[in-house]
Amino acid sequence: MYKALIVHEDTKLTEDVHRMVLDQIPDCEIHIANDGRKAISLIESHSFKLIILDHDVPIYSGVQVLNDVGHIPVKLRPKYALLLSNPDIAPGWGKDSGIKNLKYAHYPVDLKVLKAYILAPGARKKKRVPVTDVALMNPFIEASLEVLNVMCNVQAEKEGIIIEKSEVIMGDISCYYPIKGSMFTGTFYISFPKKTFLSVASSMLMEEYTEINEENQDAVSEICNQVFGNAKAHFNEVMGAKLDMATPEIVRGSTHFALQGNTDPRVIVKFNTEHGEFYVDVALKK
Repeated sequence: MYKALIVHEDTKLTEDVHRMVLDQIPDCEIHIANDGRKAISLIESHSFKLIILDHDVPIYSGVQVLNDVGHIPVKLRPKYALLLSNPDIAPGWGKDSGIKNLKYAHYPVDLKVLKAYILAPGARKKKRVPVTDVALMNPFIEASLEVLNVMCNVQAEKEGIIIEKSEVIMGDISCYYPIKGSMFTGTFYISFPKKTFLSVASSMLMEEYTEINEENQDAVSEICNQVFGNAKAHFNEVMGAKLDMATPEIVRGSTHFALQGNTDPRVIVKFNTEHGEFYVDVALKK
């Protein structure tokens, strides 16, 4: 997780910097301190990669904060720091911080200067890019085959794989699961046409269903949870991806679309069963 700290008592400037950092590093975790004492406390308990601080914050000045940083363990020291100050502040202040990438900017603050610093080589976290490596689908494929067999007493086989760029999700009922982790982010769907789902749900719940309703729709959520959980175990244990658990969401309708307006390429695996086809749909960024 990329973490940044903004140390400033000017609310407007803090909001501008906050918005700019998030614009350049969307998944950044940002902390704000309006005095030097709070800043030191945060730095001692977090591993910030970037700090942007005002020279003239209350209690401890920005320079005092930087000097105190020099006394904390190296592994906790920010890698990048930008000190905002008046023109009469001598360059070189704060050098005792031990922060190698320490820069200075004078008031009035030019937001273009801040943006350039955030975008400086190494200061910005590498942007995740879509990946369509079909080999990454294997954990999802194996988990789907196993879960359908064990939970639903349904034998499935993989028919084929396609790369899809539209937002349309195949099927009439789907369960969506956000993928978040140290190695990947993205989306996971398992989707069934109405006929297939009703037949699978009837087998799973041991009751005959002719329509999708509130009573049986949770079956897709249970299947999704199990498939993602099994695939997650593989990614975490074998690849060290450290995927997080999340809350699945059911989506229904003869034509429904990827949640969150996801337009990234998606790898879709089509499965066949005696009850009909279903789909596993995954978009990953690495």
